[in-house]
Amino acid sequence: KVSGEKPARGTHDPWVPVSKDARADAARLLRRFLPKAFRRPVADSLVAEYVNRAHAALDPHAIASRISYFLWNCPPDDALLAAAK
Repeated sequence: KVSGEKPARGTHDPWVPVSKDARADAARLLRRFLPKAFRRPVADSLVAEYVNRAHAALDPHAIASRISYFLWNCPPDDALLAAAK
C-alpha cells in the first residue's frame, strides 16, 4: 500500500531507484528489454550504445519529460514537474 507520506529521515525512499552499479544494471535490463522491443536478437554493440545513451547527462526535467511522454504521450503534469524540481 502506498501512503504518499515521505519516508522517515535517514531511510530510503522506495520510489527512488538506487543502484551500486548503475551501468551494469542498465546493461542487464536492456539486454532483456531490447530483444522484446525489436522482436529480434540484439547485438552486444547495440546494447552498449543504449547503455551509453542511458548514462548521458540527463537533468531531472528531461527525465520527467521522457517518462511522461513514454507513459502518457503528453507533457509532464505539475506533480511530475514538481518532483523534477
